[in-house]
Amino acid sequence: TTTTRATVTRNFGQEHEPPGYGFDTLDHDEDTTRALLQEIAALRREAEFHRQRVFEYNSAVSQFVRPLLFSPAMLSRLQVQLSDLLTSALEGVEAIDDVKYVHCSFPCLPSASPRLALLRWTSLADSLWEIAFSPPWWIELMVQATQYLSIDIQITIQQPSLVGALHLSLDDSLSWVRLSFPELPQVNFEVASSVSVMSFLPVPVRGVVEKAVRKELLTWMRNNMVQPNSLQLELSGGGGGGG
Repeated sequence: TTTTRATVTRNFGQEHEPPGYGFDTLDHDEDTTRALLQEIAALRREAEFHRQRVFEYNSAVSQFVRPLLFSPAMLSRLQVQLSDLLTSALEGVEAIDDVKYVHCSFPCLPSASPRLALLRWTSLADSLWEIAFSPPWWIELMVQATQYLSIDIQITIQQPSLVGALHLSLDDSLSWVRLSFPELPQVNFEVASSVSVMSFLPVPVRGVVEKAVRKELLTWMRNNMVQPNSLQLELSGGGGGGG
């Protein structure tokens, strides 16, 4: 009887005590958890440090690039070049007989500076930026068109906006910069027109010319600024040219 009672007691204890699990195991789990939490905290601090360094680097390079690209002198050169290129492009449009003038207004306002975020920096000759730009720029032009009668159409292009990736290639001497887009960015603008004839006359050519202007602006950008094409602008003296 004594032997049977001892056996039952021993078996009962074995059934209710998980083998190999005790206070030592709990202490080990707590130590592992504490070590993991410390490692996660260290990784977070390191990630925040690198994020801050990237932010500071991006800010520094942006402050260097923005004045080069959007100074009054630079925008003045861009106005002249875009005016010449747009005139040349529109003179080849079938609906347009003559381009009387193209006037660009690109004021240099700090509040209208583009938002730039550095995506890749290899060197002055190779950097990629995310750009978002909605400047208070406008272009006014006068064209002569003939359909039923000869009319002068004044066209205003305004409220431009551009979002995309911009590739910059700066000369080591900072005398010129090449601008290009890896792909056509998102470009929006409004085109409005008025004619020099009485409003009751039918002027279907007005819509044709507005459409032609919109098409030529996007075609110009694709042919001059979307890779493998690039637009070269002089930063110190001289004019710019396509590359």
